[in-house]
Amino acid sequence: MKKQKRLMAVLVTMILLLCMGCGSSQGAESSGEETGTEETANASVSETSENTESGEEAIKIGVSAWTGWYPWIIAEEKGFFEENGVNAEVVYFPVYSDQFQAYASGNLDLVSISLCDMVPPVSNGVDVVGFLVNDNSFGGDCIVATNGIQSVEELKGKTVAVEIGCLSHYLALNALENAGLTEADVNFTNMTMADASTALISGQIDAAAICEPYVSLAEKEGDVTKVFSTKETPGLIPDLTATSSEFLASHKGDIVNITKAWYETLAYMENNREECIGIMADAAGTSEEEFEKMLDGIKLFSLEDNAAAFEAGEDFTHLNYTLQKNAEFLNDQDVVSDISMIDDSLLDASIITELSK
Repeated sequence: MKKQKRLMAVLVTMILLLCMGCGSSQGAESSGEETGTEETANASVSETSENTESGEEAIKIGVSAWTGWYPWIIAEEKGFFEENGVNAEVVYFPVYSDQFQAYASGNLDLVSISLCDMVPPVSNGVDVVGFLVNDNSFGGDCIVATNGIQSVEELKGKTVAVEIGCLSHYLALNALENAGLTEADVNFTNMTMADASTALISGQIDAAAICEPYVSLAEKEGDVTKVFSTKETPGLIPDLTATSSEFLASHKGDIVNITKAWYETLAYMENNREECIGIMADAAGTSEEEFEKMLDGIKLFSLEDNAAAFEAGEDFTHLNYTLQKNAEFLNDQDVVSDISMIDDSLLDASIITELSK
């Protein structure tokens, strides 16, 4: 247990360092501008309860302010965990990085994390395993241009805002590659997504790699054009639920049931969309109209989508390929120095395989 806590401390350090420098698609909706987020996170952890029937503590699922993880809140509110015979509860963190403080101190068992953000802790020997793809960004992350620019090719020689070493930078590099350009063909400037959207609206920069809600803000306030989005590169930015291999092995039945509850939630959302958007918008502190737009920017993954993603392959629709590309990118940007430990062992398909039988 002491060893596990020590490893978790390393996890927190690495991810906090990454997140403090990045407003990735996960962090953009929770850029720290909310007030009282630390108190909210701490209160969420302190309010966790024990199962009064068995005396066993509930399995705690960390959920952050990203569109694709809000269905966990519906799962809890509608009682889908109980229906599947598992004692689990959601602990909500408005700021992405805050959940890792709880994870390090043993207050969380499952964690919400992007595939790219698994790389730094794992490269330092931390045991983190992804077992469920919740969503892929599918239009929610974009390159938005102004000054009459209508295509990625027209960005040559222009100033493009990204967060260096983060997912927006990664998105921009892939967009340039698809257009036959390289990083040397543009002038990257390092900005948070909030600052980039403001600079874009005022015409101080030519383009920016941003995500919702900043895309909608730029479209509303400025004369801008989307020249690239994650709809053009399915699988580029996957968001997962993860745990340690130790916890997965010792609680496999519970995690199977938690995953069943996830899919019951998605089915419920499909048949009760208006109600569910209301629940998620309330949790996100946004309007239902705004949340609907954010929801349209992702693809929630079905069981079949998960099975396909966990299969080995040679493009971004396969997690093993995306993981390696994430690792190479972070290594090139000197975010991590050793990626020798980044391999398929970080992806556990056993839960999806069990449910697919």
